[in-house]
Amino acid sequence: MKVLGFDSVSSSCSVAILEDNKVSYSKVLRMERGHAESLVPMINEAVLTTCDNFSQIDVVGCTVGPGSFTGVRVGLSTAIGLSVSANKPLIGVTSFEVVAERIKMTKKQNEQLLVVVLETKRNDFFVQTFSVESRPLDQPSSIQATEFVEYLSSLKNPYNHILLAGDGVGRALGYVRDKPANLNLTLEEGYGGPQAWDITTLVKSKFESNQSFPIPKPLYLRQPDVTKQKV
Repeated sequence: MKVLGFDSVSSSCSVAILEDNKVSYSKVLRMERGHAESLVPMINEAVLTTCDNFSQIDVVGCTVGPGSFTGVRVGLSTAIGLSVSANKPLIGVTSFEVVAERIKMTKKQNEQLLVVVLETKRNDFFVQTFSVESRPLDQPSSIQATEFVEYLSSLKNPYNHILLAGDGVGRALGYVRDKPANLNLTLEEGYGGPQAWDITTLVKSKFESNQSFPIPKPLYLRQPDVTKQKV
């Protein structure tokens, strides 16, 4: 079984292929812009490196957001185009799910509530909480940075400890320095945002669950930044 996974919603563009439970191809390019120009050539390179042709790919997976508006649109339109043209199943996953999958695979969570914190490059964070089994406990949301500690303190937490992970953790560190003494936190700063190799393992797991998967829809969580054109 071969799974093609890719991400274009974060500050990188990544593509990976999982073959028989092993990542046979992975490439990550760090970039703030240029996802639209880079994604398809990266996918072509991945397929040509690991397959005779695209028909050998069994399932396609991509992130649906939240993240860059352009990146979300580019990734989804590319994934849907590949899925329809090659008649392959398509599974969309959120950036939160992908980070939670990485934590689960590395067994970092233990008896802790997981809060995935994603960077927005504004004065807020995108957040979602997960159980130790990587089961989502709430809906994804946007939290003002100045209210981050209050948000963490309000969570129902049977574990008495919170693990923060995601590409927003580095900036969040500045807001939790003055946290209450009874708020026990562990910060995983090195995990960053979603990456394609994690997408492939998550997509494979979902595909093998024999669920039905509708066409993925974008997850934005906020309105786009609009700059009025000067006259």
